[in-house]
Amino acid sequence: MKKGERIELEIEAIGFKGKAVARKDGLVCFVKGGVPGDKVEALVKRKKKNYLECSLEKIVEPSPDRTEPACEYFGICGGCSWQNLDYSKQLEWKKRNVEEAFVRLHKIEPKEILDVLPSPESYGFRNKMEFSFSASRWLTSEEIEKEGEISSKNF
Repeated sequence: MKKGERIELEIEAIGFKGKAVARKDGLVCFVKGGVPGDKVEALVKRKKKNYLECSLEKIVEPSPDRTEPACEYFGICGGCSWQNLDYSKQLEWKKRNVEEAFVRLHKIEPKEILDVLPSPESYGFRNKMEFSFSASRWLTSEEIEKEGEISSKNF
């Protein structure tokens, strides 16, 4: 597999920072926007020694846990990486990520890991925001990926 190649993947898990995880020919593939259970077509963006970074090009077969994001900017702004996953499944994956951090990364076997406490609200409860500032305007992924020069990068 090489950069620019399209590959078909079945998303197995969600890793840290919300990237979906799949495997292809022994390599771990990270796919932003995937949901466990999705069958997707992905484009290889970067090939590293032990993994591939891919972009989601097409959902071939959606996961039963996939939901429609409530925010119109989901996938663009980068603020909420799991809004396309059923909230109860988000909680399960968050717990799994905590377990994995202890066991796989730090070689610690905790006696018990409690369930993640759900918010009474599925949306609107997050309190972390990150803003970037620049003299240039924000470009959409479509503008960045299209052929040719971008006509106006300034405000």
